[in-house]
Amino acid sequence: MVAVTESAMPEKPTAAQIADACLWYRHDFGLLDEQRKRDEMYSMREHWRAIWKACHTPGRGGSLAPPEFSDRQDSTQGLSEDEGES
Repeated sequence: MVAVTESAMPEKPTAAQIADACLWYRHDFGLLDEQRKRDEMYSMREHWRAIWKACHTPGRGGSLAPPEFSDRQDSTQGLSEDEGES
């Protein structure tokens, strides 16, 4: 696993970083009503926190991952066509 630097992914992201991550994840993010945007940003902040912790405290959940998500295989294997990077 490659270590993530604090500058690459801060532990506490700004609202702008969270909104940007939401837009990368949901391309319709800008079209959502204000309450839905808040809900999506709350969820993204929780995901960000979990990913930050996984990158900074390795070794906790790797053994729980299904085989198709092994680091030894193509990272998109096991994903549906819609989930893979385009």
